[in-house]
Amino acid sequence: MLTGLDVLVGEEFDCCRNARIGVLTNQCGVDSQGIHLVEHLLKRGLEPSLLFGPEHGLWSTHQDMEPVQGMLDPVFRLPVESLYGNSEGSLAPAREKLAGIDVLLIDLQDIGTRYYTYAATVAKTLRVACGTSLRIVLLDRPNPIDGVTVEGGLPHPSLRSYVGELPVPHRHGLTLGELATGCVDDEQLDVDLTVIAPRGWDRTRYLDEQLPGAWPEDIGSGRTGSSPQKAPLWIPPSPNMPTVETAVVYPGLCLLEGTNVSEGRGTTTPFLLFGAPFVDAERLKTSLRNELPDGGFVVTSACFRPQFGKWAGRLCNGLRLHVTERSRFRPLRFGMALVKWLALLFPADFQWRTQTYEFVDDRLAIDLLLGHPGARERLEAGGAVEEVAAEMELTARAFQDRFSKVGGGA
Repeated sequence: MLTGLDVLVGEEFDCCRNARIGVLTNQCGVDSQGIHLVEHLLKRGLEPSLLFGPEHGLWSTHQDMEPVQGMLDPVFRLPVESLYGNSEGSLAPAREKLAGIDVLLIDLQDIGTRYYTYAATVAKTLRVACGTSLRIVLLDRPNPIDGVTVEGGLPHPSLRSYVGELPVPHRHGLTLGELATGCVDDEQLDVDLTVIAPRGWDRTRYLDEQLPGAWPEDIGSGRTGSSPQKAPLWIPPSPNMPTVETAVVYPGLCLLEGTNVSEGRGTTTPFLLFGAPFVDAERLKTSLRNELPDGGFVVTSACFRPQFGKWAGRLCNGLRLHVTERSRFRPLRFGMALVKWLALLFPADFQWRTQTYEFVDDRLAIDLLLGHPGARERLEAGGAVEEVAAEMELTARAFQDRFSKVGGGA
Protein backbone atom coordinates (compact mmCIF):
# COMPACT_ATOMS: atom_id res chain seq x y z
CA MET A 1 0.00 0.00 0.00
CA LEU A 2 1.38 3.39 -1.03
CA THR A 3 0.21 6.75 0.23
CA GLY A 4 -0.17 9.75 -2.03
CA LEU A 5 3.20 11.00 -0.81
CA ASP A 6 4.84 7.69 -1.75
CA VAL A 7 3.43 8.09 -5.25
CA LEU A 8 4.65 11.69 -5.52
CA VAL A 9 8.13 10.59 -4.40
CA GLY A 10 8.10 8.11 -7.28
CA GLU A 11 7.15 10.98 -9.63
CA GLU A 12 10.06 13.06 -8.32
CA PHE A 13 7.80 16.00 -7.41
CA ASP A 14 7.35 17.04 -11.03
CA CYS A 15 4.34 19.20 -10.10
CA CYS A 16 6.58 21.43 -7.99
CA ARG A 17 9.29 22.28 -10.49
CA ASN A 18 9.79 26.01 -11.12
CA ALA A 19 6.98 26.88 -8.70
CA ARG A 20 6.58 28.77 -5.44
CA ILE A 21 5.54 26.07 -3.00
CA GLY A 22 3.37 26.08 0.09
CA VAL A 23 2.73 23.05 2.30
CA LEU A 24 -0.20 22.27 4.62
CA THR A 25 0.82 19.33 6.75
CA ASN A 26 1.89 18.11 10.18
CA GLN A 27 4.03 15.33 11.66
CA CYS A 28 2.07 12.68 9.72
CA GLY A 29 3.32 13.91 6.36
CA VAL A 30 5.91 11.14 5.98
CA ASP A 31 6.41 8.45 3.38
CA SER A 32 6.74 4.70 3.96
CA GLN A 33 10.37 5.15 4.98
CA GLY A 34 9.58 7.85 7.51
CA ILE A 35 10.90 10.75 5.42
CA HIS A 36 8.85 13.93 5.80
CA LEU A 37 7.34 15.70 2.81
CA VAL A 38 9.28 18.88 3.60
CA GLU A 39 12.51 16.88 3.87
CA HIS A 40 11.88 15.51 0.38
CA LEU A 41 11.35 18.99 -1.00
CA LEU A 42 14.47 20.42 0.64
CA LYS A 43 16.63 17.50 -0.61
CA ARG A 44 15.54 18.35 -4.15
CA GLY A 45 16.21 22.06 -3.82
CA LEU A 46 12.45 22.80 -3.77
CA GLU A 47 12.32 24.98 -0.67
CA PRO A 48 8.75 25.88 0.35
CA SER A 49 8.16 29.57 0.92
CA LEU A 50 5.51 28.95 3.58
CA LEU A 51 4.22 26.10 5.74
CA PHE A 52 0.66 25.94 7.12
CA GLY A 53 -0.16 24.07 10.31
CA PRO A 54 -3.66 22.75 11.20
CA GLU A 55 -5.18 22.41 14.68
CA HIS A 56 -2.55 21.25 17.23
CA GLY A 57 0.27 22.79 15.17
CA LEU A 58 2.83 21.52 12.71
CA TRP A 59 4.14 18.96 15.23
CA SER A 60 0.96 18.43 17.31
CA THR A 61 2.47 20.26 20.24
CA HIS A 62 -0.84 21.84 21.33
CA GLN A 63 -3.89 20.28 22.93
CA ASP A 64 -7.47 20.40 21.61
CA MET A 65 -8.89 23.89 21.09
CA GLU A 66 -5.59 25.45 22.16
CA PRO A 67 -4.62 28.41 19.92
CA VAL A 68 -1.40 27.98 17.96
CA GLN A 69 0.70 30.97 16.93
CA GLY A 70 2.66 31.40 13.72
CA MET A 71 6.36 30.72 14.12
CA LEU A 72 9.66 29.87 12.51
CA ASP A 73 9.65 26.09 12.50
CA PRO A 74 12.56 24.82 14.66
CA VAL A 75 13.04 21.70 12.52
CA PHE A 76 12.90 22.99 8.95
CA ARG A 77 13.70 26.64 9.70
CA LEU A 78 10.80 27.77 7.54
CA PRO A 79 7.95 30.17 8.40
CA VAL A 80 4.74 28.55 9.61
CA GLU A 81 1.30 30.12 9.35
CA SER A 82 -1.16 28.70 11.89
CA LEU A 83 -4.63 27.71 10.72
CA TYR A 84 -5.90 27.35 14.28
CA GLY A 85 -5.60 30.58 16.23
CA ASN A 86 -7.78 32.32 18.78
CA SER A 87 -10.68 33.29 16.51
CA GLU A 88 -12.92 31.68 13.91
CA GLY A 89 -11.29 33.83 11.25
CA SER A 90 -7.94 32.15 11.92
CA LEU A 91 -9.21 28.79 10.67
CA ALA A 92 -8.62 29.59 6.99
CA PRO A 93 -5.49 30.89 5.25
CA ALA A 94 -5.49 34.55 4.31
CA ARG A 95 -6.02 35.02 0.58
CA GLU A 96 -2.86 37.13 0.35
CA LYS A 97 -0.83 34.27 1.81
CA LEU A 98 -2.06 31.93 -0.91
CA ALA A 99 -1.34 34.61 -3.52
CA GLY A 100 2.36 34.22 -2.75
CA ILE A 101 2.52 30.56 -3.86
CA ASP A 102 1.82 28.65 -7.07
CA VAL A 103 1.39 25.12 -5.69
CA LEU A 104 -0.02 24.10 -2.31
CA LEU A 105 0.78 20.54 -1.24
CA ILE A 106 -1.58 19.10 1.38
CA ASP A 107 -0.70 15.98 3.36
CA LEU A 108 -2.79 15.33 6.47
CA GLN A 109 -4.09 12.12 8.06
CA ASP A 110 -7.86 12.12 8.55
CA ILE A 111 -9.37 9.47 10.83
CA GLY A 112 -12.77 8.89 9.26
CA THR A 113 -14.91 11.01 11.62
CA ARG A 114 -16.57 14.28 10.73
CA TYR A 115 -15.62 15.94 14.05
CA TYR A 116 -11.94 15.66 13.19
CA THR A 117 -11.00 19.17 12.10
CA TYR A 118 -8.44 18.55 9.35
CA ALA A 119 -11.15 18.09 6.72
CA ALA A 120 -12.70 21.39 7.83
CA THR A 121 -9.28 23.06 7.45
CA VAL A 122 -8.96 21.70 3.92
CA ALA A 123 -12.52 22.77 3.01
CA LYS A 124 -11.89 26.32 4.23
CA THR A 125 -8.63 26.43 2.29
CA LEU A 126 -10.39 25.32 -0.90
CA ARG A 127 -12.96 28.08 -0.48
CA VAL A 128 -10.29 30.75 -0.07
CA ALA A 129 -8.48 29.43 -3.16
CA CYS A 130 -11.68 29.53 -5.24
CA GLY A 131 -11.23 31.66 -8.35
CA THR A 132 -7.44 31.89 -8.04
CA SER A 133 -4.70 30.31 -10.15
CA LEU A 134 -3.36 28.33 -7.20
CA ARG A 135 -2.83 24.64 -7.90
CA ILE A 136 -3.67 22.42 -4.93
CA VAL A 137 -2.21 18.91 -4.82
CA LEU A 138 -3.62 16.74 -2.03
CA LEU A 139 -1.53 13.69 -1.15
CA ASP A 140 -4.19 11.29 0.05
CA ARG A 141 -4.00 8.63 2.75
CA PRO A 142 -6.27 5.69 3.63
CA ASN A 143 -9.13 6.05 6.06
CA PRO A 144 -7.64 4.15 9.03
CA ILE A 145 -11.01 2.78 10.23
CA ASP A 146 -11.87 1.33 6.79
CA GLY A 147 -13.37 2.86 3.70
CA VAL A 148 -16.71 1.06 3.61
CA THR A 149 -18.47 1.47 6.97
CA VAL A 150 -20.80 4.44 7.43
CA GLU A 151 -22.66 5.38 10.62
CA GLY A 152 -24.72 8.38 11.67
CA GLY A 153 -26.45 11.20 9.87
CA LEU A 154 -25.69 14.52 8.21
CA PRO A 155 -25.38 17.65 10.34
CA HIS A 156 -28.52 19.79 10.21
CA PRO A 157 -27.84 23.24 8.68
CA SER A 158 -28.62 24.87 12.03
CA LEU A 159 -25.93 22.74 13.67
CA ARG A 160 -23.10 23.14 11.17
CA SER A 161 -19.79 24.10 12.78
CA TYR A 162 -16.09 23.37 12.66
CA VAL A 163 -16.92 19.85 13.92
CA GLY A 164 -19.65 19.57 11.28
CA GLU A 165 -18.19 21.56 8.40
CA LEU A 166 -19.13 19.13 5.63
CA PRO A 167 -22.43 17.34 4.94
CA VAL A 168 -21.22 13.85 5.77
CA PRO A 169 -22.22 11.29 8.44
CA HIS A 170 -20.41 10.97 11.75
CA ARG A 171 -18.41 8.03 10.40
CA HIS A 172 -18.16 8.66 6.69
CA GLY A 173 -15.89 5.97 5.23
CA LEU A 174 -14.07 8.41 2.95
CA THR A 175 -10.51 9.66 2.65
CA LEU A 176 -9.48 13.29 3.03
CA GLY A 177 -9.05 13.50 -0.74
CA GLU A 178 -12.55 12.16 -1.33
CA LEU A 179 -13.95 14.65 1.18
CA ALA A 180 -12.12 17.47 -0.59
CA THR A 181 -13.37 16.37 -4.01
CA GLY A 182 -16.91 16.18 -2.64
CA CYS A 183 -16.59 19.69 -1.22
CA VAL A 184 -15.46 21.06 -4.58
CA ASP A 185 -18.29 19.30 -6.41
CA ASP A 186 -21.04 20.12 -3.91
CA GLU A 187 -20.12 23.78 -3.61
CA GLN A 188 -19.11 24.12 -7.27
CA LEU A 189 -15.81 25.68 -6.33
CA ASP A 190 -13.63 27.05 -9.12
CA VAL A 191 -10.42 25.58 -7.81
CA ASP A 192 -7.57 23.58 -9.35
CA LEU A 193 -7.51 20.48 -7.14
CA THR A 194 -5.54 17.32 -7.88
CA VAL A 195 -5.81 14.35 -5.52
CA ILE A 196 -3.03 11.77 -5.62
CA ALA A 197 -4.80 8.68 -4.32
CA PRO A 198 -3.23 5.84 -2.33
CA ARG A 199 -2.33 2.78 -4.34
CA GLY A 200 -3.06 -0.74 -3.20
CA TRP A 201 -5.36 0.28 -0.37
CA ASP A 202 -7.90 -2.38 0.56
CA ARG A 203 -10.92 -0.32 1.63
CA THR A 204 -12.34 -3.17 3.67
CA ARG A 205 -9.36 -3.21 6.03
CA TYR A 206 -8.41 -1.04 8.97
CA LEU A 207 -4.99 0.53 8.60
CA ASP A 208 -3.38 -1.80 11.15
CA GLU A 209 -4.74 -4.77 9.16
CA GLN A 210 -3.48 -3.51 5.80
CA LEU A 211 -1.00 -5.82 4.08
CA PRO A 212 2.40 -4.33 3.34
CA GLY A 213 3.00 -3.10 -0.17
CA ALA A 214 5.84 -1.83 -2.34
CA TRP A 215 8.30 0.81 -1.27
CA PRO A 216 8.63 4.00 -3.33
CA GLU A 217 11.77 2.74 -5.07
CA ASP A 218 9.78 -0.31 -6.22
CA ILE A 219 7.21 1.76 -8.12
CA GLY A 220 7.28 0.72 -11.75
CA SER A 221 10.09 -1.77 -11.13
CA GLY A 222 7.86 -4.81 -11.30
CA ARG A 223 8.80 -5.81 -7.75
CA THR A 224 5.91 -6.45 -5.41
CA GLY A 225 5.54 -7.30 -1.78
CA SER A 226 7.91 -6.49 1.03
CA SER A 227 9.11 -7.76 4.36
CA PRO A 228 6.77 -7.59 7.39
CA GLN A 229 8.53 -4.55 8.89
CA LYS A 230 7.39 -2.50 5.89
CA ALA A 231 3.77 -2.33 7.05
CA PRO A 232 2.14 1.12 6.84
CA LEU A 233 3.39 3.60 9.40
CA TRP A 234 1.08 5.01 12.08
CA ILE A 235 2.06 8.38 13.49
CA PRO A 236 -0.49 9.88 15.91
CA PRO A 237 -2.20 12.60 13.83
CA SER A 238 -3.07 14.61 16.96
CA PRO A 239 -2.03 14.52 20.63
CA ASN A 240 -4.95 12.35 21.78
CA MET A 241 -5.07 9.92 18.85
CA PRO A 242 -2.20 7.60 19.79
CA THR A 243 -3.38 4.40 18.07
CA VAL A 244 -5.67 3.08 15.37
CA GLU A 245 -7.77 1.58 18.17
CA THR A 246 -8.37 5.10 19.46
CA ALA A 247 -9.57 6.13 16.00
CA VAL A 248 -11.95 3.13 15.98
CA VAL A 249 -13.86 4.39 19.02
CA TYR A 250 -13.57 8.13 18.35
CA PRO A 251 -16.79 8.50 16.28
CA GLY A 252 -18.73 7.77 19.48
CA LEU A 253 -16.48 8.65 22.38
CA CYS A 254 -15.91 12.18 21.08
CA LEU A 255 -19.47 12.88 22.26
CA LEU A 256 -18.02 13.06 25.78
CA GLU A 257 -16.45 16.38 24.77
CA GLY A 258 -19.96 17.79 25.09
CA THR A 259 -20.17 16.75 28.77
CA ASN A 260 -18.38 17.22 32.09
CA VAL A 261 -17.21 13.58 32.01
CA SER A 262 -13.54 13.00 31.21
CA GLU A 263 -12.91 11.36 27.85
CA GLY A 264 -9.51 10.26 29.13
CA ARG A 265 -7.49 13.29 28.05
CA GLY A 266 -4.60 13.60 30.45
CA THR A 267 -4.09 9.82 30.47
CA THR A 268 -2.18 7.53 28.12
CA THR A 269 -5.35 5.99 26.64
CA PRO A 270 -7.73 8.84 25.77
CA PHE A 271 -11.21 7.88 24.49
CA LEU A 272 -10.66 4.27 25.57
CA LEU A 273 -10.83 5.36 29.21
CA PHE A 274 -13.55 7.64 30.55
CA GLY A 275 -15.26 8.65 33.77
CA ALA A 276 -15.68 11.23 36.53
CA PRO A 277 -15.58 11.26 40.35
CA PHE A 278 -19.36 10.84 40.51
CA VAL A 279 -19.63 7.80 38.22
CA ASP A 280 -20.74 4.43 39.59
CA ALA A 281 -18.91 2.11 37.21
CA GLU A 282 -21.00 -0.98 37.88
CA ARG A 283 -24.33 0.77 37.26
CA LEU A 284 -23.01 2.34 34.07
CA LYS A 285 -21.52 -0.95 32.88
CA THR A 286 -24.82 -2.78 33.37
CA SER A 287 -26.81 -0.10 31.55
CA LEU A 288 -24.48 -0.10 28.55
CA ARG A 289 -24.60 -3.88 28.25
CA ASN A 290 -28.39 -3.86 28.40
CA GLU A 291 -28.66 -1.08 25.80
CA LEU A 292 -26.18 -2.70 23.40
CA PRO A 293 -26.26 -6.44 24.18
CA ASP A 294 -24.54 -7.54 20.99
CA GLY A 295 -22.27 -4.58 20.41
CA GLY A 296 -18.86 -6.18 19.84
CA PHE A 297 -17.28 -4.65 22.93
CA VAL A 298 -16.38 -5.31 26.57
CA VAL A 299 -16.17 -2.63 29.27
CA THR A 300 -14.15 -3.09 32.44
CA SER A 301 -14.16 -0.99 35.61
CA ALA A 302 -11.41 1.58 35.94
CA CYS A 303 -10.09 4.29 38.21
CA PHE A 304 -7.80 6.97 36.81
CA ARG A 305 -6.35 10.40 37.56
CA PRO A 306 -6.11 12.79 34.57
CA GLN A 307 -2.99 14.95 34.53
CA PHE A 308 -4.74 17.72 32.59
CA GLY A 309 -8.16 18.48 31.16
CA LYS A 310 -11.39 17.64 32.97
CA TRP A 311 -10.98 16.57 36.59
CA ALA A 312 -7.20 17.08 36.42
CA GLY A 313 -5.56 15.68 39.53
CA ARG A 314 -8.79 14.08 40.78
CA LEU A 315 -9.53 10.38 41.02
CA CYS A 316 -12.18 9.42 38.50
CA ASN A 317 -14.33 6.31 38.52
CA GLY A 318 -15.20 4.98 35.12
CA LEU A 319 -14.76 2.35 32.47
CA ARG A 320 -12.23 1.15 29.96
CA LEU A 321 -13.55 0.20 26.53
CA HIS A 322 -12.25 -2.87 24.69
CA VAL A 323 -13.47 -3.43 21.12
CA THR A 324 -13.62 -7.19 20.63
CA GLU A 325 -15.26 -7.37 17.19
CA ARG A 326 -14.79 -4.38 14.95
CA SER A 327 -17.29 -5.69 12.41
CA ARG A 328 -20.10 -5.47 14.99
CA PHE A 329 -18.96 -2.48 17.01
CA ARG A 330 -20.78 0.74 16.14
CA PRO A 331 -18.94 3.56 17.89
CA LEU A 332 -21.60 6.23 17.47
CA ARG A 333 -24.27 4.03 19.04
CA PHE A 334 -21.92 3.27 21.91
CA GLY A 335 -21.21 6.97 22.44
CA MET A 336 -24.91 7.83 22.34
CA ALA A 337 -25.69 5.09 24.86
CA LEU A 338 -22.88 6.34 27.06
CA VAL A 339 -24.04 9.97 27.26
CA LYS A 340 -27.66 8.81 27.64
CA TRP A 341 -26.94 6.67 30.68
CA LEU A 342 -24.55 9.16 32.24
CA ALA A 343 -27.37 11.71 32.13
CA LEU A 344 -30.01 9.27 33.44
CA LEU A 345 -27.95 7.59 36.16
CA PHE A 346 -26.19 10.62 37.63
CA PRO A 347 -28.57 13.60 37.14
CA ALA A 348 -27.31 15.49 40.21
CA ASP A 349 -23.73 15.70 38.90
CA PHE A 350 -23.74 15.10 35.15
CA GLN A 351 -23.76 18.24 33.00
CA TRP A 352 -23.72 19.11 29.33
CA ARG A 353 -20.85 21.40 28.37
CA THR A 354 -22.04 25.03 28.20
CA GLN A 355 -18.69 26.74 27.55
CA THR A 356 -17.66 27.90 24.08
CA TYR A 357 -16.85 24.91 21.90
CA GLU A 358 -14.89 25.27 18.65
CA PHE A 359 -15.71 29.00 18.56
CA VAL A 360 -19.47 28.43 19.04
CA ASP A 361 -21.12 29.80 22.18
CA ASP A 362 -24.83 29.90 21.30
CA ARG A 363 -25.46 26.15 21.02
CA LEU A 364 -24.53 23.21 23.21
CA ALA A 365 -21.42 21.30 22.20
CA ILE A 366 -23.34 18.00 22.34
CA ASP A 367 -25.87 19.35 19.85
CA LEU A 368 -23.08 20.35 17.45
CA LEU A 369 -21.55 16.88 17.76
CA LEU A 370 -24.82 14.98 17.34
CA GLY A 371 -25.83 17.36 14.56
CA HIS A 372 -29.46 16.29 14.73
CA PRO A 373 -32.21 18.47 16.23
CA GLY A 374 -33.93 16.75 19.13
CA ALA A 375 -31.43 13.90 19.45
CA ARG A 376 -30.07 15.09 22.79
CA GLU A 377 -33.55 15.64 24.21
CA ARG A 378 -34.66 12.15 23.18
CA LEU A 379 -31.62 10.57 24.78
CA GLU A 380 -32.12 12.58 27.98
CA ALA A 381 -35.70 11.30 28.10
CA GLY A 382 -34.52 7.70 27.89
CA GLY A 383 -35.21 7.10 24.20
CA ALA A 384 -33.81 3.92 22.65
CA VAL A 385 -30.40 4.57 21.10
CA GLU A 386 -31.14 2.37 18.10
CA GLU A 387 -34.28 4.36 17.30
CA VAL A 388 -32.54 7.73 17.58
CA ALA A 389 -29.58 6.51 15.50
CA ALA A 390 -31.88 5.07 12.81
CA GLU A 391 -33.72 8.39 12.57
CA MET A 392 -30.43 10.24 12.17
CA GLU A 393 -29.34 7.87 9.44
CA LEU A 394 -32.40 8.68 7.36
CA THR A 395 -30.74 12.02 6.64
CA ALA A 396 -27.78 10.22 5.03
CA ARG A 397 -29.64 8.18 2.42
CA ALA A 398 -28.52 10.37 -0.47
CA PHE A 399 -24.96 10.29 0.84
CA GLN A 400 -25.12 6.49 1.05
CA ASP A 401 -26.32 6.23 -2.56
CA ARG A 402 -23.52 8.47 -3.75
CA PHE A 403 -20.93 6.88 -1.48
CA SER A 404 -21.73 3.36 -2.69
CA LYS A 405 -20.19 4.33 -6.04
CA VAL A 406 -16.94 5.25 -4.26
CA GLY A 407 -16.45 2.79 -1.45
CA GLY A 408 -19.36 0.41 -1.17
CA GLY A 409 -20.89 1.28 2.18
CA ALA A 410 -21.83 -1.11 4.97
